[in-house]
Amino acid sequence: MIEILLIDDEPELLEITYEQLLLNYKNINITKANSGNEAISVLIKGQKFDLIISDYTMFNGNGIDLLKHKVAFDYPGYFILYTSHMNPEIPEKLMNHQFLGVIEKLNFDDLFNCISKYILATSS
Repeated sequence: MIEILLIDDEPELLEITYEQLLLNYKNINITKANSGNEAISVLIKGQKFDLIISDYTMFNGNGIDLLKHKVAFDYPGYFILYTSHMNPEIPEKLMNHQFLGVIEKLNFDDLFNCISKYILATSS
């Protein structure tokens, strides 16, 4: 079972992405969060995730805040920035911590390709 933390502050986009993931992957469990700070709270509670898929621009803790927290506290799991802001400023030191890349929101082909690469890399 792949544990995914999915974060977006736009409820409609969060739900669309959630539904697409469930349609395309059988062996997943998804926890949703509405902000970076909510996602940080979920991580602090101790739940472990294989993948974190986060929006970049959010008002209550953005995707980079979440990535910084993940790195600072060495939480396991790979990280995908899923955003309509295609030129996010990502500190170089964060790029080496299981960061899989930046995927444009609603580009499910690229998102699924990225997830599939993760699955292949971790299953061998």
